[in-house]
Amino acid sequence: EHTAYLNLKNGISAPDSGSIKVNGAAIAEQIGGQIFIDTWGLVFPDNYKKAGDYAQMAASVGHDGNGIYGAVFVASLISLAFPHTDLPLMIEKALELIPSNSDYTRVVKSVRDFYLANSNNDTDDWRACRDFLETDFGYDKYPGVCHIIPNSGVIALALYYGKGDFARTIEIATMSGWDTDCNAGNVGTILGV
Repeated sequence: EHTAYLNLKNGISAPDSGSIKVNGAAIAEQIGGQIFIDTWGLVFPDNYKKAGDYAQMAASVGHDGNGIYGAVFVASLISLAFPHTDLPLMIEKALELIPSNSDYTRVVKSVRDFYLANSNNDTDDWRACRDFLETDFGYDKYPGVCHIIPNSGVIALALYYGKGDFARTIEIATMSGWDTDCNAGNVGTILGV
């Protein structure tokens, strides 16, 4: 966000202020576009496409690529939470709004697939999924201080393993580490709605 601020101050307007072209992918794909985007899902209840559109515009001031996809994903999930409670269905609908070949879609679908392959009614070992995230999508794989991809994996993990329980979902997001306050805040808004 500070880089975008300096760009804006120096006459580089949005969306160039947050673009990969101007800032490089390492800066443009940090978590910022996802963490402040909840408002658009709240402003457009049951209109997830419009929530996604506004989230994209807002996030483009400081982010690009996966940084924008995360904003669209989270805002659309919040909007979808007004009429729906089926989180797996909501996740699939939100994924329709971002490129299917993006790293963001890939991490969310990888968590979903891990959950489906390794969960049963007797035990839901979210920690095994967190270990999978660390191995396949950890911070060591993405540049910068707080990249969006590992954290989007935590959001997906918390939503699947939390199974619609508000406190449990926030607890899993927090206990998963990485950007704990932002991930817990995003899933908390989704479940709060």
